[in-house]
Amino acid sequence: MVRVVFVRHGKSQLGFDHSLDSPLSPAGLDQAKTGAEDIARRFAPMPILSSPLLRARQTAQPLAARWGDAVSIEPALTEIPVPDAPGVDDPAGRRSCLNALLAGHYGRMPAEVQAWRSRLLSFVAALDRDCVAFTHYLTINAIVGAIDGDDRVVVCDPPHCVPWEFAVEGGVVVRNKR
Repeated sequence: MVRVVFVRHGKSQLGFDHSLDSPLSPAGLDQAKTGAEDIARRFAPMPILSSPLLRARQTAQPLAARWGDAVSIEPALTEIPVPDAPGVDDPAGRRSCLNALLAGHYGRMPAEVQAWRSRLLSFVAALDRDCVAFTHYLTINAIVGAIDGDDRVVVCDPPHCVPWEFAVEGGVVVRNKR
């Protein structure tokens, strides 16, 4: 059994409607530090993976510094795509596109979103070593939904910088029973 600990990034400085890749806010930087302390207390050092987006990488840094390890960037852990969302010059339009996606089901999503979810789930199922993965709200939702057989895009509410523990057993992602 492989243990995988997912962590949602700290609070961003700007939301999706105003930035494609926002840094952490001061509160998010504090959350990352506190989250790293909690993870280091609860888990032995293991490889650290991160979404390529800045907020996830910044959240991973305090744990990497604490464990004296590097962060490996993993594209499969990135945020869900929002097809047809306008640029940041149209915040209301971006928010409207995101809200429609949040209320949806994967079976009714564009191919780009379904492909993102498939890549994510395949990546997680293929993990062959324990690791901590810093990622995003909807990424964790996609994993929980797949485990529970729930096709909704939003199925849970992962807080910032709180570890969610899963296991991979025989290429299947399950809730960790430890």
